[in-house]
Amino acid sequence: MSENCSIGRDGLLGKTARRFTWIEKEFPVHGVIGLDIQSLNELEKSGIENAPVENKTSRRFKLDEMAIMRQRLIVACAVEPNHKPMYSESDIPALGKIDGAITNWIYEECRKHVGFEAGELEELVKNSSVIRGDDSPSDSPEP
Repeated sequence: MSENCSIGRDGLLGKTARRFTWIEKEFPVHGVIGLDIQSLNELEKSGIENAPVENKTSRRFKLDEMAIMRQRLIVACAVEPNHKPMYSESDIPALGKIDGAITNWIYEECRKHVGFEAGELEELVKNSSVIRGDDSPSDSPEP
């Protein structure tokens, strides 16, 4: 690659094709698990970062919120062999019941494929009360 290579406006705006990759790993008891994952465009990636969550501050809620964000990323990335979505938002509760080692592996592969840095989503969840505001009127007790 040359040092001063510039793609230009039209070249960059033309980078809209999805990337797909096959991931596969063997797990004790469960055997080999493999699936296709897809990249996300910038709007979809931002949707994961900005997904609405309830406005609570307890440590337990933050852990639940992180689990849901991880599952949302899996829903957005996991695809069938025909590249149609494998899951929908309604599958999130069921994803929460899968062996954690499996969902952690799928999440990590999706995170890397989409371009999130390690710890980036966790930091968003940790700071979500600051971003969304902990003292909103909806948190006030009703008169």
